[in-house]
Amino acid sequence: MSRKNEHGDWGCLSRELRDRYHWNTLISRHQLTVIPSLCCWMDIHAFTGELARADWNLATAQEQGLIELLGYVYGKAAETSFSLEAQERILILNDGVARTMDLNPPISPTVFAQYVHDLLWQHRIMTRSFTATDQAIRTCLAGGERMQYAPEDVAGICNPAQFQMNTAFARAYIAEQNRTIKDNCVYIEGNWISFVNKEIVKCISVGDNIGSGRIVFSKNRDHILTLLYDQELLLKDSRHNSDLRVFRISHVESCPGCCESMSPFPLSSK
Repeated sequence: MSRKNEHGDWGCLSRELRDRYHWNTLISRHQLTVIPSLCCWMDIHAFTGELARADWNLATAQEQGLIELLGYVYGKAAETSFSLEAQERILILNDGVARTMDLNPPISPTVFAQYVHDLLWQHRIMTRSFTATDQAIRTCLAGGERMQYAPEDVAGICNPAQFQMNTAFARAYIAEQNRTIKDNCVYIEGNWISFVNKEIVKCISVGDNIGSGRIVFSKNRDHILTLLYDQELLLKDSRHNSDLRVFRISHVESCPGCCESMSPFPLSSK
């Protein structure tokens, strides 16, 4: 490695080495940027058991329709009718779909409510498709932060910035793995609400009545969208020394004056 020239350039180095030096410098100076983020993790429950019954043979799994199932879930879980492409990234991990969204720059409460409505609608479509099968989908939304600490473009390495260190993704995944979580249900973690309210001017309020209640999205005191929940749980996780407070969503309600694209619908609760 050559030293810098008199202008402080590393021109003789490859782009990959320059990128690595750049990120290592930021790490050593504690100058990495922290970005508030949300994550939605959708997972096909018991898919591992189906693979085991296929003897972990992908050709057999394909013959049994398991790969077709993956394609269907990907097509639904990675789709929204209301695009926030500039702030959201989607990662496919075997039978799971992770969607992470930056909350910086801030998002309009109306746009965000539409995004959440469409996300839960996709969950509902998938649960209805699984009614006559042994498959189930579980969806967990969590809030946290993300931080990029390494280059994205390194030969042979897939390292998307949005998932290098992402505590929202970690919390959503940990919640979904908890034995208390039920099949075909949607859970919203308490940190998700806290981060949304911090970054989108307190657009969410939570009202409860002994474990059940509503999560209301508002803009300028006008209600936009309401999510009813029928359970409030504290998920104990001794492995990670972390307790997560979650709400199980039972119904999506539209509000008077809302656009037609935010129609009401029930969510499965087994």
